Amino acid sequence: MPEQIGDRSTITMGGRLCIREFMGGVNGNRVYRRAGYVLRNGNYRNGNMLPLVTTLTKVDGVTGGGLCRYVFLTPPAGTFQALCVQPTATMVLIACDSCAIIHRSTALHCSANVGLSKSPLDVNVMYSPTHKRLFTFKHAGTSLVEGRVSSVSLRVLNI
Repeated sequence: MPEQIGDRSTITMGGRLCIREFMGGVNGNRVYRRAGYVLRNGNYRNGNMLPLVTTLTKVDGVTGGGLCRYVFLTPPAGTFQALCVQPTATMVLIACDSCAIIHRSTALHCSANVGLSKSPLDVNVMYSPTHKRLFTFKHAGTSLVEGRVSSVSLRVLNI
């Protein structure tokens, strides 16, 4: 049976037993957050945390303006849930707009690799990592922010 949002499982991270919770995912992406962990003395500590940037290796969309990367947790229709990953200052400075989490010089569609000083992507328009226009959207809310990752609700305006 496929995992449902909220299903929990255990993994070992850094020698500790961690409880992770399935957040969702589309297009083969499976996103988990850390729900808590067991300390060395056996006590459980609640740790509702968003995924680390380093664990998010595939993004579903990128937007113009701030060049934010998005990982869709639910299918993009109506109002849907996603994780928003803020690019590093260097990525914004060099106009990196289609690399996943860090800039890669081998990314064929990245504006920085093509030699553009400004990203050609429009604000409030979601693009695929290969610059194909997906839809226009509006932010419906932000529920949690941790470092460069935030959990957001987006509303699709026009496909």
